[in-house]
Amino acid sequence: MDSRQISPEDEEKEVMDSLQLSPEDEEKELIRYEKQLRETYERDMEAFVVQVYEEIEENKKRDIQAITDEAEILADAHRMGLCARAMDVHNDRLQQLYASMEEYYAPKFAEAKKISYCSAPGCKGERKTRCCFFAYYCSERCQKSHWSTHVKICNHTEFYSTTLHPPEKPNDPEIQVVNDNDNLLADASEGREIIDFVDENLDEK
Repeated sequence: MDSRQISPEDEEKEVMDSLQLSPEDEEKELIRYEKQLRETYERDMEAFVVQVYEEIEENKKRDIQAITDEAEILADAHRMGLCARAMDVHNDRLQQLYASMEEYYAPKFAEAKKISYCSAPGCKGERKTRCCFFAYYCSERCQKSHWSTHVKICNHTEFYSTTLHPPEKPNDPEIQVVNDNDNLLADASEGREIIDFVDENLDEK
């Protein structure tokens, strides 16, 4: 058994000597360390690239959705504006028609209310049946006898020829499209208003 006493300095020197690597081992260790660093860098870089790509895609989707929503809002506002303008044009047309109708019919209704007898010339019989808006007869015989004269003005042709000409269409092509699509509805509305106006006045007789 070796009973020599080892000084602290000698012990430290032995430890350092044991830690020293040969040139070959040192080169291998450097290669291993370099490989480890490269793998760590590539792994971290790949994770970073994936994160950035996902953020870019998310931002792109959000921006596209925002643009789409804004475009839809603008389109809705545009359509509402066109509909409002088309309705204004349609309402103006109805008001003009109603005013023309009142101007044309008012004096005729006033005159018709004064007449309480048969429309056939020379007949003073009480009116019992109506042929049209302004012709009343006491019997079928009087109606047939007066028909050759009354047929010329029956069916309110004078009103149609003088007051039912549609107003000029607007120059705005977009309003034009909406207005053209509503022609049938507009004509039906006008016809109902004419009938309502006439019936109301006839009921007052």
